[in-house]
Amino acid sequence: MRFLWRPIALAALVVRAQPRRPAAREYDTHSYYVVEHNSQTGVSIDDVAKSIGVEIVEPLGELDDHWVVRTATSGDLEARGFDPVIDAYQSLRDVALSDDRLQARSEEDVEFSKRLYHSIAFLERQELQHLEKRAPPPIHPPPKAAVVKKQFRIDDPMFPKQWHIVNDEYPEHMMNVTGLWAEGITGKGVLAGLIDDGLDYTSVDLAANFDAKNSYDFNDHQALPTPKQEFDSHGTRCAGQIAAVKNKACGVGIAYDAKVAGIRILSGRITLADEAIALNYGFQDVSLYSCSWGPRDDGTKMQRPKYIVRKAVLNGINKGRGGKGSVFVFAAGNGGWSGDQCNFDGYTNSIYSVTVGAVDQKGLHPKYSEACAAVMVVAYTSGSGKSIVTTDRGKNQCADTHGGTSAAAPNVAGVFVLALQVRPDLTWRDMQYRAPDQPHDPDWSRMASGEHGFGVLDGWLRNRGSEWFQT
Repeated sequence: MRFLWRPIALAALVVRAQPRRPAAREYDTHSYYVVEHNSQTGVSIDDVAKSIGVEIVEPLGELDDHWVVRTATSGDLEARGFDPVIDAYQSLRDVALSDDRLQARSEEDVEFSKRLYHSIAFLERQELQHLEKRAPPPIHPPPKAAVVKKQFRIDDPMFPKQWHIVNDEYPEHMMNVTGLWAEGITGKGVLAGLIDDGLDYTSVDLAANFDAKNSYDFNDHQALPTPKQEFDSHGTRCAGQIAAVKNKACGVGIAYDAKVAGIRILSGRITLADEAIALNYGFQDVSLYSCSWGPRDDGTKMQRPKYIVRKAVLNGINKGRGGKGSVFVFAAGNGGWSGDQCNFDGYTNSIYSVTVGAVDQKGLHPKYSEACAAVMVVAYTSGSGKSIVTTDRGKNQCADTHGGTSAAAPNVAGVFVLALQVRPDLTWRDMQYRAPDQPHDPDWSRMASGEHGFGVLDGWLRNRGSEWFQT
């Protein structure tokens, strides 16, 4: 049997290494599995692989003792519902747990079978699946506005239209970050990861702030997260909200001197193994991950991340950023119209996520924004006739129809980036603790709300210059 990867004992490295590029997948000819190996049994991963008839591909991202393995696909057997790897594991279990010693050649065989069985803590076949983009809900402007929008194209800089940054019409409703800019807090030295449908690094608005080292395309297994499909603009727009460069192209990001990495997973089906790797990708360099996606928002789904994905999230919490923990910012979802709520979504309803709902330019709760106990804060996005203006896919393109909770989450991520410039030593839990402590909502008592969480996140109150979090 041929092994694609063998474990090698290495001295621990203190310096940050470039993330390991995952091996290309050959789903047409091979079936892939994830194995969690219990090395304390004394059985090697090589012996495990031989016992279930697979070849080792590579370690599973940053998860210790987890392996991606594969075997050649047998169309005839699979058509009859037979999985040779799972069958081999079940046979191993039967031998290990059987009290019938007559079938065993020796006591050593029985003991080794038991150790083999107990060395496999988890085994799961990987199936390609689609994760749903939390794209903004459709916009239906009245005819007069639609005619005006079509007739008069505005060539002026787009910053005056970025009401979520400076809201001249309703000045009490904006992210309130310009005071931080005046203090030099613009995101310098902080890297945000956009787990999405790609990132157009050729855009004039993003090129200077793009981080290629910590970017990867898990849909096509290529080094760069190039948007390829017609509607692959979601991640680019979210990235622009965080770190669009101050260069007269479109508008600016909330943290316009920060860096952004693109981690592409939403443009096709991926396995749970790849999703798990993506959630930890570059997690020593990436300070936070902005995630505007989840199960379909149609009011009929109750879904949580699978075992291996949950372990990856916990791994990021425990080991990301040198042990300070990765910060995961998730959009609450746009299924409010369908009666959906984010308590039924295991990504948002996680103690490790900062879940973000929506308010519009007037401070009103849009009907699409899902309400649930998991909502920690809300941020400004589309509603009451206005959307978010940001970068779009293309060398010099702008978007003025971005919105939904997909846009609320990156606004929070941008404010968090500013905080991490001031205090890079803050842990994931520190970030969560301060999120509900400083949001602004003058009509509220000190109780959380399903619609608004603990209120609208206010950048100035959240950060208060370099003194916002004294320990």
